[in-house]
Amino acid sequence: MSDIFNVPQLLQQTPDDRTVGDLFANLKGRNFIFEFKRNEHQVKSEFGKPQRTKLLEELSKSTAEEAAELSCGCHFMCFPSPLEDSTMTLLFMPYAFIRDKTSQDRKDSRDLSGFCEALLNPKSELGLRYEQFSHYLDVLARCTANDPPDGGGGGGMGAIMNILGSGEITVVEVDSLRVLARTLDHEPQPPTPTNARTMSRGFER
Repeated sequence: MSDIFNVPQLLQQTPDDRTVGDLFANLKGRNFIFEFKRNEHQVKSEFGKPQRTKLLEELSKSTAEEAAELSCGCHFMCFPSPLEDSTMTLLFMPYAFIRDKTSQDRKDSRDLSGFCEALLNPKSELGLRYEQFSHYLDVLARCTANDPPDGGGGGGMGAIMNILGSGEITVVEVDSLRVLARTLDHEPQPPTPTNARTMSRGFER
């Protein structure tokens, strides 16, 4: 895998960090949003947050097919899951398919191995180019306007990731979809950033 993907840049996002927005707006390649829970039972806690319930209800509407399709291409809820041999993997489930149940429907989910295989497939529809990604950010901004800066708790965290065709990966850790949408949903400012700081959990390397 190291021969295909370069070591990722890890950036910390803050609510007013427009530099991160400029970086992603100028990057080409495919964009993703990953949210993480400690276990499958915590996934339903999204329905305990009014702003997330609004988002999930919006994505399930028959009139929101385009938004749901964009969401399924880039926005994933991830949680540990056992394999048949009792080892653990990370399951990637389209966020739009979250249900208010302790056990989620996994038919459209991929385990870590399957998700990586899809990423390497040049015909894969996973990930959104920035123009499409901006449309989805509009949906997020509209539905998560009252999302708390810390994401509302619930035992989760998130990250936004960009993968270039060359294999270079840029990752930003985020706590709130509202902050994410506000930070990234704007026009890029020239020049294109070339030497971003490498950050990991708030500490500069």
